[in-house]
Formats: sequence, structure tokens, C-alpha cells
Amino acid sequence: MNKTTSEIIMLAGTGASIIVDANSKTTSELIMIIGSIGKKNGHITIRNCNSKTTSELLMICRNYPDKITLDLTQ
Repeated sequence: MNKTTSEIIMLAGTGASIIVDANSKTTSELIMIIGSIGKKNGHITIRNCNSKTTSELLMICRNYPDKITLDLTQ
């Protein structure tokens, strides 16, 4: 069962480290999730980053870049 963006934001707000599929979330949704992670010193790994443009990835990494791992493998 896939979690909604709101559910992921709540989980990220606990300070947990999470893994999210870039195919399942918009750039805006990922930025919102990262905002919650950064405030609680968690970490996010974003898989399937090749589905996003370089410009989108740069926007995603703008805030809390040290809390983000981009998985660019195929």
C-alpha cells in the first residue's frame, strides 16, 4: 500500500530516515517531504531519480542537501 504525501510528511517529521520513489511523487511533493525531514534531522533517499530532469533535481536539493541521497542508478 503506497503512502500518501501527507503520511510520508508525518513519518518524516519523526526524524526517521525514509526512501521515496521519484516516480511516485512530484517535484513539489518531494520538496515538501524534504522540508519535514530537514527540520527533524532525518534523511531521505530518493530512488529512480533519472525520471526527474537535472533542473528538478537541483530544485529538490536546494534545501537540506546534506539530508538527501539521490539514486541515479538504473
